This record gives sequence, C-alpha cells and structure tokens, in this order.
Amino acid sequence: PILKWTSKDVYEYLVAHNLPYHPLFDKGYVTVGDWHSSRPITAADANERDTRFKGLKQECGLHLPQSPEEAASLDSSSL
Repeated sequence: PILKWTSKDVYEYLVAHNLPYHPLFDKGYVTVGDWHSSRPITAADANERDTRFKGLKQECGLHLPQSPEEAASLDSSSL
C-alpha cells in the first residue's frame, strides 16, 4: 500500500508517529542507494533522484514511474 507514497507522505507518517529516520537525511541525503552512487542534494538538482547514479538513471525498478520521463528511465534500465 505504500508503493505510491511520495517522499512527503513518508515524512509526514514518520512525524505523525514519532518514528526515527535515517541519519543521512540531516546531511542532505534525500534518497539513499548504495555507498558509491548516492550523494547529498544540491540546489542544482532538478529532483531528488538526481542524487543517485550521478543523475544518469532515476529508476532502479522498485518504484512505479510517475511521469513519462521516469517510465523512459525505467525502460532504459532493462528492468
């Protein structure tokens, strides 16, 4: 049921239920992949997924595409 949740939905749930969050969030990481392809978000990033895979890929196959661009990224990943 949470597959279609946005980052805002997750954040609001954590706050509403007084749950802990990942400590890297406070260091600017809005999404975390593996150690060598994740970085903090910057003002130059168009969206939070630009912080993974050096901005070359946006979908890893775990999420439903929410735009034609995300669908194209998913298709190009052979997932």
